[in-house]
Amino acid sequence: MSKKAKLRMKKEIKNFWLASSLAIAALLVGAIFQLNSYIHQNSFLSDSQKKIASISSENDVLEAKLSQTNSLENFNQYQIAQVNNYEKVDISTVRYVHVPKGELAKN
Repeated sequence: MSKKAKLRMKKEIKNFWLASSLAIAALLVGAIFQLNSYIHQNSFLSDSQKKIASISSENDVLEAKLSQTNSLENFNQYQIAQVNNYEKVDISTVRYVHVPKGELAKN
């Protein structure tokens, strides 16, 4: 082999290693970005599941309070309280006022 051929071969080998190194670096950068994206999505999914669980438990508590509020027992207690607060008036103390027909206000 001539000196020129050896130099060209060295140059080609050098270019091959440079291109290989750049390709490996690009693949590593891409893998790091994909890993970062995966971790972010996994974290978001975990946070969303925690929020869903929290909202679901809050919903269960609200449903229990609603059923307790709308229960027949509470309605019966409300009716009993209304009856106890009802003021009874002796009919003999009620007085009626007689107003002649022509004296009422007209619109």
